[in-house]
Amino acid sequence: MNVADLLIAYEAGRRTFTGVNLSFADLGGHDLRGIDLSDGILVGVNFQGTNLGGAKFCRANLSGANLRHANLTGAVLEQADLVRADLTGARLGGARLMEADLAAACLQGVDFTGAVLNQARCHSTNFRESVGIGATLQGVQLVGADLTGADLRGANLCQSHCQAARLLGTDLSGANLQGANFYQAHWVDVLVDWADLTDAILPDGDLARVAHPGSNAVDR
Repeated sequence: MNVADLLIAYEAGRRTFTGVNLSFADLGGHDLRGIDLSDGILVGVNFQGTNLGGAKFCRANLSGANLRHANLTGAVLEQADLVRADLTGARLGGARLMEADLAAACLQGVDFTGAVLNQARCHSTNFRESVGIGATLQGVQLVGADLTGADLRGANLCQSHCQAARLLGTDLSGANLQGANFYQAHWVDVLVDWADLTDAILPDGDLARVAHPGSNAVDR
């Protein structure tokens, strides 16, 4: 199926296009709300500025895709391959990315408020200036990720792996950091007011035994 055929079918009311191969296609700027591209081969596809609210990309290969400023509100990307994908400025509020692979992807300025990223792989992922208020990231792999200026107030990072991550001015106020591993993280001016650091491994390797209610910025 080519782009023209897909757009015609979508306009006619079809929403399910599972397993389709559209690698390097240009779908930028279109309204494709609710489309189901699960199991699709979408390597390098241009979705810049596309409305993909409520879309499904389960197990889809989106490696290297351009999703800059795309609307992915409520989208389902479980087990999707987003390695080196560019999601700069995208809207991911309420999206589901469990077990997705976001290694080396760019999520700078992304709003993923309330999104679920449990067990996602985010090695060396760029989350600079992103907003993930109330997001769920249990067990997420954030090794070497850049969380500079990220707003993760009230997020759940229980048992997350944040070794060697960059946390400069990151706001973790009220976050659940139980059992999180921050060993050798670059941790400067991190806000942890009312965060729960029980059994978290701090950047210097110390084990936090209790929560730190009302604590201020922590430098390590």
